[in-house]
Amino acid sequence: MTKRAVVLAGLVFAAVASADVAVPPQPVDEADPSSLAQKIKLDGRVILHRLLFQTGRPELLPEATPILESIRKLLVADPTLRLRIEGHTDGRGATEWNQLLSSQRASAVLGWLVDHGIATARLEALGVGKSRPVATNQSEVGRSANRRVELVKLGR
Repeated sequence: MTKRAVVLAGLVFAAVASADVAVPPQPVDEADPSSLAQKIKLDGRVILHRLLFQTGRPELLPEATPILESIRKLLVADPTLRLRIEGHTDGRGATEWNQLLSSQRASAVLGWLVDHGIATARLEALGVGKSRPVATNQSEVGRSANRRVELVKLGR
């Protein structure tokens, strides 16, 4: 375990890091293509929590448009970039339903990008349902974190 102090605005905060403590990922400006590009370059993937869908349905909400446009600009800026779009759900509901919903949501994102000029050959859609949670499904905060889309860089 390591311990360090951080001074912010004259206040000292102690931070403890341990193998047992998960360090939350740094937030990404999902509407900024360069922010997405940096995260993908660094980690090979980026988690999108603000890419919103209708509850229990695969239809994208209008609020998702700036994020979709950011993904489109990312792909236009790097014509060699290929992405897998992964849909994830929370742990509520039947496994089969969550698998189907996550697949439909990933396909909806892929469809939007293709409709807006991105070649299908550069994209893959994969639904993983509730099989890869990033947080507990025992709280609304955890379930909200698990409902996400991830963009994963594919080999060139």
